[in-house]
Amino acid sequence: SISIRQFKNIQFITTKSVVPAISFKSVVESFTITIIGQKNRVTTFKVKGTDNLQTILKVSIGDKVIFSNIKIRIEGELESRILDNRVVDIVD
Repeated sequence: SISIRQFKNIQFITTKSVVPAISFKSVVESFTITIIGQKNRVTTFKVKGTDNLQTILKVSIGDKVIFSNIKIRIEGELESRILDNRVVDIVD
């Protein structure tokens, strides 16, 4: 869970914001955000890691946000990696 205030402060998705315990240098290349809102209204965005999320993310308390297809590039590796999906509930 994350508070709506914390979520609205996210400008860009970083590896740290998706996987807080990560210990290596990496960048998020792309991912998909699915927001399940009131009355099961579903909105999906495909995002490049450098997109400004404030222009696309409109969440409310009670929404569920799913980060999927999270593609990261780890410093020193040739191939990108795909991370497991992350689900965040928006709370007070």
